[in-house]
Amino acid sequence: MYGTESLRTSPRPQPPIEQPAPIDSLWSSPSRELTVAVAALNVGLVVVVRHVLHTAGYAITGRLPALLPWTLAINVSFFALIVSFALLGNWQQRLNQVLCGTVVVSALPLVLPRVLRLPRPEERLYALGLIQAVFLLGLASVAVFYAWANAHPASRRSLRVWILCASMLVYAGTTGWMRVSSRITGDEPHYLLLSHSLVHDHDFDLSNNYAHHDYLSYYPRLMAPETVPGRNGTAMLWHDVGLPILMAPGYAWAGWTGAMLTVNIVSSLLALGIFEAAVELGAATGSAILVWGLFAFSAPLMIYNSQLYPETAGAAGALWAVILFSRFIQVGKTRLLWYVGTLLALLPWLCIRYWMYVGPLLAVIALFIFIHRRPRSGAHLTALALPLCLSLAVFAWFDSRHFGTLLPNAGYLRVAAVYPQYAHIEPLRGLLGLMFDRLQGIIPIAPICLWALAGLLPGLKKALWPVAALAAASFSYLVFMAFSQNWPGGDCPPARYTLGAVLLWAPAAALVLRRWTQRWLFGAAFLWSALMAIAYTGFSAVRYPHMIDLATSQLDLLIRMHFKFDFDLVFPSLIRNTRGDQILAAVWAFLTVACLWLLNLGRNRESA
Repeated sequence: MYGTESLRTSPRPQPPIEQPAPIDSLWSSPSRELTVAVAALNVGLVVVVRHVLHTAGYAITGRLPALLPWTLAINVSFFALIVSFALLGNWQQRLNQVLCGTVVVSALPLVLPRVLRLPRPEERLYALGLIQAVFLLGLASVAVFYAWANAHPASRRSLRVWILCASMLVYAGTTGWMRVSSRITGDEPHYLLLSHSLVHDHDFDLSNNYAHHDYLSYYPRLMAPETVPGRNGTAMLWHDVGLPILMAPGYAWAGWTGAMLTVNIVSSLLALGIFEAAVELGAATGSAILVWGLFAFSAPLMIYNSQLYPETAGAAGALWAVILFSRFIQVGKTRLLWYVGTLLALLPWLCIRYWMYVGPLLAVIALFIFIHRRPRSGAHLTALALPLCLSLAVFAWFDSRHFGTLLPNAGYLRVAAVYPQYAHIEPLRGLLGLMFDRLQGIIPIAPICLWALAGLLPGLKKALWPVAALAAASFSYLVFMAFSQNWPGGDCPPARYTLGAVLLWAPAAALVLRRWTQRWLFGAAFLWSALMAIAYTGFSAVRYPHMIDLATSQLDLLIRMHFKFDFDLVFPSLIRNTRGDQILAAVWAFLTVACLWLLNLGRNRESA
């Protein structure tokens, strides 16, 4: 054949294999100088913390000086994490820029002692909150940039460790701020009281705990019981017991703070799951890292990473079940289905609502097995279903022993029999409220979630079965909550019931995130989401509704006071549900559909 001889006699020269440079040569002089600067800032912060804690004049600020050693620990740990990955993991890309950013962020806590001297308590609290929020989100930005810069040379395992540790540090910083600036409320103290009973009384009976006011250390007011009658005259918490059991080890170690750190760990696993799921859907590693940064450090996850609710645990369980299902599709190992079944079996223990995850996920996975794994469908279905059957048997035994019934989730079922949630259903109002309500909607606090929703369509084309599982679980859960009369959530931070759907969409955002045909739209949504993350992280009081007018948030009042801007002009209140609110909700629904169409239109043009 023509040209064969020349190809055989003149082989293409191969480029020389580059040997990795030694660490000493990579750790250049500018990097060393910046490292010394960060270390010096941390030493200075140690001196400042010692001064504040040993100066009597700061005692008038109450618990606020306790924020400084907590912030110091976060600062030192983050700096040690960077140095460890630079030396041991060979993360050398953009190291100077990372250390420059760390110098700037590490200097912020040095301002805290000056803020503590502000005379007015309200100004002091707001200034501290603003600095702490900027500090934590600054750390998050540096963490995301460092991972993105080293996405290609870094191994998948090192990226997982970085994402998990960096998320945990930022979330622990939020816990440090919340523990000195606010108190828990809503259902949180009741969950925590059951953890207290499990640790100190070794039982589920709360009658003595409410009678002895065991909650006063973290809830300094009288608290009405949230219990239903159990067997033998016991008072059983009507909330499900999974979250209190999960928090019990942390509570035994450090009380309320230990319980919050436990939720931090679960939230970090959820943040890691967003990255892992994005990669499983076929996104580039850099895009998956950006999606982790966008959704792990913005509302609603940045709000709920320290709140004592089962939302983050439920979303993490469902998301990791889909990740394991995706890996099963690739490698076909039966043990992965055992893991999936175990995760799904644990979800109903956290909350009765999470049956809306379990049913759709089981249906999608079983359908895949019937279509693509027919020769071994029996073994695969057994691996998937057996953990759930065992969990149901244990649940039946537990409820029989404590409630006298074999039905799971007996506490919720008894409350629902007295206070039905589905008597006067308005699903359209509930769905619009979950999406657009200015107090509990997701769009007013995180418009970036539109990219996640827009990514589901290309996701179905790229990874049909995992995205179908995510969509089935998330939309079933969202529609189920839309039918509930309790969709506003009560005395809790915003978007509690939407979190479980939105964070399952989040990985799909990586499939449309790098489409820059509408940069102005992405910029506006990102800026608004970042401002909301700062507000809800730094100003803990604005997380809760204004108790005089339950259709108004504290954040709305704060913006009116300082910026003369009224949310009523922009976002509807489906809690109030006047004619004007309904029209405004319809406008937002139309704008959302238009935005989704525009995002997918840009994707189609670029792929054409």
